[in-house]
Amino acid sequence: MPVQVSGWKTLPAAGDEVFEVESENLANRIAAQRRAEEVAQKMEVDAVAVTKKHEEHLQK
Repeated sequence: MPVQVSGWKTLPAAGDEVFEVESENLANRIAAQRRAEEVAQKMEVDAVAVTKKHEEHLQK
């Protein structure tokens, strides 16, 4: 269901889930944890790519 919300620092993308929390502090902690998880996931993907390139280089 479409809604209009004011007062947010950034807007979610269409289709994103939105949750209500008790405080801005808790929201910030949750957001920080999600960002850390995204960074860890990207590092994992990057490590696989680096390993693949390294193996290709060693085969030459």
